[in-house]
Amino acid sequence: MTHLSTTTPAILFAALASLSPAVADAGREPSAAAGQLSASPASQSPPAAPATGESLVKSDLVAFDKALEPGKPFALGVRFRIAPRWHLYWKNPGDSGGPPGIVLTAPKGFTVGSVEYPRPLLIEHPNDVTIGYETEVIYRVMITPPASFDGLPATVTIGAKLDWMVCSNVCLMGRRTNSIDLPTRGPVAADQLASPGEFPKPAADLGIEASLDGMTLKVRASKLVKGASLRFIPDSTPGVSYGATVPPAATAGDAGASLSIALTVKPQNALGERLRAAGLVILTAADGSSLGSAEVDCGIEAVSATPKPATKP
Repeated sequence: MTHLSTTTPAILFAALASLSPAVADAGREPSAAAGQLSASPASQSPPAAPATGESLVKSDLVAFDKALEPGKPFALGVRFRIAPRWHLYWKNPGDSGGPPGIVLTAPKGFTVGSVEYPRPLLIEHPNDVTIGYETEVIYRVMITPPASFDGLPATVTIGAKLDWMVCSNVCLMGRRTNSIDLPTRGPVAADQLASPGEFPKPAADLGIEASLDGMTLKVRASKLVKGASLRFIPDSTPGVSYGATVPPAATAGDAGASLSIALTVKPQNALGERLRAAGLVILTAADGSSLGSAEVDCGIEAVSATPKPATKP
């Protein structure tokens, strides 16, 4: 079996599981005082079930392609439907939270790619900013089938083991397994298909350029129409920070828009990863509609964690 894992840290489960009883108790009316008459059992409404991560979030797997073809990669969607006033997270959650854990399993001969994230929302509160999704989100995974379907059954099963953190005023953890049966001969059923939503495009297609000038990240959108906005949402880049959870946006003039973002680089905090300035550039029209998004990634040359001793003249 082939699998891919993006797992929410177990420590978050342990730390936040204790919040569930608090949510269950919220809004519960006190018991009737001694000596008071109580309503008859027949007239009482059943108590509301406590909120759980599973009750707040529904999940399933969906297909974006109408049929599978030998050797041709196809897109599979992991769809979450989220209760009102709650949200899930992008790969960099912002000031709090965490992305969902997704483990896909596929038959032998199928290769599972990495999880891809659609354009997120900025969820702003007085004291923090989180990055994620409300109402519904479909994460995408590309899967490459074998070059020949000879010997395969009429349908193949793709499985998913999921965990997530769903948050509002508090956060709850959820877990579930899902699966989808896809035909190897003939079309995918209409009720298994979904629209893929907005995923990043190549930066060049949107006229986006990103580069480093010393320890400053320069982002430019030369084709952006006047009045539209340019914004950079940082990826999770250990050892590199951007001065803010999400740096301020720039508004386009006659020649597009540009951003200059001062970086703080601490190689000792890189956790063994390469130093890079990376993230999602999002373009938004003056009326708030999306003009697209693109990922940028600029490698940073090694920076010494400690200053070199001065040399003697």
